[in-house]
Amino acid sequence: MKLKLFIPIITILLTTHLLSKSDEFIEWKPIKGAYGYVIQIRDTHKKVLLNKKVDKHFFPAQLPKGKYEIRVAPLNVFKKPAVWSRWSSLEIIVSRIPILSLDEPIVLVKKNSLSPIVEIRGENLSENTEVTIRKNKKLIPVLETNLNEKELLTFKVNLEKVKVGKYDLILKNPNNKVLTKEDFIIVKEQGKEVLTQKPTVTDEEPIVLDYSTKRQTIEVKGKNFSDQTKASITSQNNSIPIKNSKAITENLLSLDIDLNGINPGSYDLNVENPGSQKSVKKDFIIIQETIQKHSITQNENLKPVITLDEPLIGYYKTKQHTIEIIGKNFINETKVSIIGKDGIDIPIENQELKSPESLLVRLNLENAKLGSYDVILKNPNTQRLRKRDFFIIKTKDLLVKSEKPTTIQLDSVVSKEVDISGENFIPDTNVSIHSDQGSIPVVNKSMESDQKIKLELDTEKIRPGKYDLTLINPSGNQTTKKDFLEIKDEEIPIKEPPNHEDITKYELAELLGYLQGLKKTCKSTNLPDILIEKCFASYVSLDLSTPFKRNLYNFIRLVDKNNYQARMEAYHYFAYNCFAKMKAVNEYISFRLNSPHTIFESFEKRYMTFTLQQQDACLMRE
Repeated sequence: MKLKLFIPIITILLTTHLLSKSDEFIEWKPIKGAYGYVIQIRDTHKKVLLNKKVDKHFFPAQLPKGKYEIRVAPLNVFKKPAVWSRWSSLEIIVSRIPILSLDEPIVLVKKNSLSPIVEIRGENLSENTEVTIRKNKKLIPVLETNLNEKELLTFKVNLEKVKVGKYDLILKNPNNKVLTKEDFIIVKEQGKEVLTQKPTVTDEEPIVLDYSTKRQTIEVKGKNFSDQTKASITSQNNSIPIKNSKAITENLLSLDIDLNGINPGSYDLNVENPGSQKSVKKDFIIIQETIQKHSITQNENLKPVITLDEPLIGYYKTKQHTIEIIGKNFINETKVSIIGKDGIDIPIENQELKSPESLLVRLNLENAKLGSYDVILKNPNTQRLRKRDFFIIKTKDLLVKSEKPTTIQLDSVVSKEVDISGENFIPDTNVSIHSDQGSIPVVNKSMESDQKIKLELDTEKIRPGKYDLTLINPSGNQTTKKDFLEIKDEEIPIKEPPNHEDITKYELAELLGYLQGLKKTCKSTNLPDILIEKCFASYVSLDLSTPFKRNLYNFIRLVDKNNYQARMEAYHYFAYNCFAKMKAVNEYISFRLNSPHTIFESFEKRYMTFTLQQQDACLMRE
């Protein structure tokens, strides 16, 4: 006699982000033969907010904005849940039409199959913003879309089979909020016209040059530099001649400049690649007049004034940082002080008068604290000027350098070390490693340098999977590296099975080796062909006609970590059937009970222990 078991394949089709409006629905794939459904929604604290039976395969998403988890089960003829789906993440957001801050089209060169990283800046961008590049039926494949910051979306495209021409850029947010920029992506062949990505200067500190040295060479740090990069140094009324420009690397540009006839002051650095937008670094080149001193005495009786509205910025742990104070009534004897809330001054290494309207001040920020400072100016015969919170020390933007996820293999050692490489780390950088399943406890954090942090993690009771890394500096700078860490489950050794097929006598490693060698051709299930009578598109008919097949089927369910209901039924099978006593079952349950990484569902530990006791009792009866 053959026992037939029909297993429905449940797939929940959920939108990860939904709008909290009455006309939005959570929808899942209907199950044939279901007598309705039951839907459960819980918050991030595992508190069930909704437990409702419905007749249709959808439900109104009338929830406040926030993050939730959801699962669904079809109802049987008795209006009871047949089998639950896994908990899935659900986030309720407000969806708006994306807005781009770019005006000029983006030019891509068919240099190889992957383009450099394409950056799109704007508003209302999110991780769920879909990027499509097309013209009529021509489509450019978009790869690796990432939200690097709140207003920066990056992606790569495959240009291997793409024809040259103009393409529309389409950005789509949930609820069909679509922005279409016609002819915004231009694809051109390499060699016909030299086209590159927009160059960018990454140096934060300005370059200060001595006015007395007329011919000088400077090096500028940045990205996307090439020998075709054009540079210019300009101010409102003047420009500095560049005699020679050379890209030493993609990230370093060398400029040979001539200061003959150039007035002291601040100059902008402009860099541009053919076919790309110009990048401007304001007040990046500062020409100091070191020989000639201003002898302005007529202003010593006038109170100095600062005309700038925006506060000046300095960067944490910077040994030398130069600021320019713009105002009026400045003289050589103008005294500058920068004082924190605790009354401690920032050391001033040098102060130079450029003009009655400009003061250059070089600071040492190596030991200065994060936060805002007051700037105080005083001329000899006047009252002092105090500009509150006019100088702010903050941290530079955090950067994590990691091309591939760091991998941790779970084993008997629960304490694991992980290295984080990047830039601009400080001792107070807060570290969090997390996923929808929870966070991994950080036992110890040590900062080896501003480019490396070493972590000690407690992996006990941590679920396998991928985890994100989030770094936050006290000044508010934050960065998240998606899928930074991958936790792999404990490995159980696998052996070649014996020649006989009495699986009740197989060791655990031998039975796992036996399962690995079984053929699997039915796409509706992960079960081996030996247990399948008929395979259909959405379900299977099982052949459990012999004790061997029933034992094998229930062992597969026993080791399924993703199906709690299947495991509970397997415990019951092996506990109450003495003919099903199996050496591998005892070994596996003992292994899971003793592992520091086993996460027990409700009552599961009790059932595992009871199954072991029953199996031992069966052996004693023999």
